[in-house]
Amino acid sequence: MTRSISPIRTRGARAGLDLAKIVRAARGLAPVNLTMKAVAAALGVDPKALNYHVENRESLLALVAADAFTANFATVRIPDDCSWQDACRIFAAGLAASLIETSQLVEHFRLGHSLATGFLEPGESILKKMIAAGFGEETAARLSLLLGNICIGYARDYVIASRDGRVLAENLHDAIEASNGQDFENLSRVLKAGVAIDSETQLGLSIDVFLRGAEAVLFRGTPGR
Repeated sequence: MTRSISPIRTRGARAGLDLAKIVRAARGLAPVNLTMKAVAAALGVDPKALNYHVENRESLLALVAADAFTANFATVRIPDDCSWQDACRIFAAGLAASLIETSQLVEHFRLGHSLATGFLEPGESILKKMIAAGFGEETAARLSLLLGNICIGYARDYVIASRDGRVLAENLHDAIEASNGQDFENLSRVLKAGVAIDSETQLGLSIDVFLRGAEAVLFRGTPGR
């Protein structure tokens, strides 16, 4: 009688784990309490079982951030008949809003994460429109990355300001006050005007500047790129 040989299973496989189960358990915990040990306890497994799928706490936080982002960004749609400029505006507004919805996890979000699949369709749409408008493929890709980084930076500033209960301008005011009496006339005047660099106006300005710069690149042309 021939006995069947069971395949060798890893520690993670023996525990019956996969990324989906780990993410579901992790999303039930507040980011401040999100550790490998806490997730393992929620799953009822040895913490070492998680290491087959997740390397460390930072990887775990990035995993949950990507999953939360995808859930928020999945509703963003770019119309087929819009211009590349409008496509970029829709993409940027949706990206920033989706990242802000992830709350404290935004600090751990990474563009290109394997679970950030919600980024794919809108990202494909703006690349297609930019290339059709005359941008070279490499230039379109670099500009798309720049736009994404602008939105990530804005979203992080917004979440940090919300968490601390203060606008970032107030933190700058404290720095001026602690500067041993140095005169920062222009900075002080702008701060007194109540300019909040984490406001939607700031995001709008950033997108406008991006578009003007991209239009200049398109007008100038980049031969062979």
